[in-house]
Amino acid sequence: MTQGPDGADDTSASPPAAETAGDPHLLPLDADGVAVVTVGTALWWVAFLVLLVWPDHAGHGGPRGWLAITFAVGVL
Repeated sequence: MTQGPDGADDTSASPPAAETAGDPHLLPLDADGVAVVTVGTALWWVAFLVLLVWPDHAGHGGPRGWLAITFAVGVL
């Protein structure tokens, strides 16, 4: 805790610059949001096609549930 000029605790002091500035060694990612969403959507469509061809790979949700999920996410 820091103290003000009159010796009282100063609770309105801002945090040290190191806490607010972040790590200077970390650089922002050089990623395009459109490319990331496009690749993610394509992967959901691939999952839809795999489940359409091999419905027994659906797991516990059953083929209809996972087909609906992968289709809905691909559309979204």
